[in-house]
Amino acid sequence: MTRSTYVREGLYVDVAPSAFRLTLSAAPRTPDAVVVPPPGGGTRVAPEITVRYRIVPGPRRALRRGPPLLRVTLSCPGEVPPELPEFVLVVRTGKGRTEKGRAPTRPRTPTDGTALLRLDGDRLRPGDPVELPLPSGLRPPYALRGFLLGEGAADVRLDEPSPTDLVVR
Repeated sequence: MTRSTYVREGLYVDVAPSAFRLTLSAAPRTPDAVVVPPPGGGTRVAPEITVRYRIVPGPRRALRRGPPLLRVTLSCPGEVPPELPEFVLVVRTGKGRTEKGRAPTRPRTPTDGTALLRLDGDRLRPGDPVELPLPSGLRPPYALRGFLLGEGAADVRLDEPSPTDLVVR
């Protein structure tokens, strides 16, 4: 690929979800040319780590259902990194934020509501979902949203459910 093509079209590389190392170097223009690669010319790309959360109906108990459950799962190809970010579920209630009975908007940041549940990243393992019951004191309307906090949060993709599943009227 020539430099002008790269600048004009960019570079797209198909990769697997596991970690890899990418090194780019100049190609010699003539057969007798020698190319000396610059030190540190490569970059390491982290594996695709995903944290997914869902709100599932609670188990049936006699004629009623138990409290809804927060189910958090981790998918990670290969080895789990030593430091995973903390998962925080934030709630914003309808008190003072609704018009004509409409549900509140979802929290935009981890501080834009009340932290309802916290899950330390050390508890997450691939293929082993963590289920936590939502506190029973929640009364509609309310809106939920999950956030990843701490070291390495930018390296982990957060897979959120549909907003309609997180707003309770």
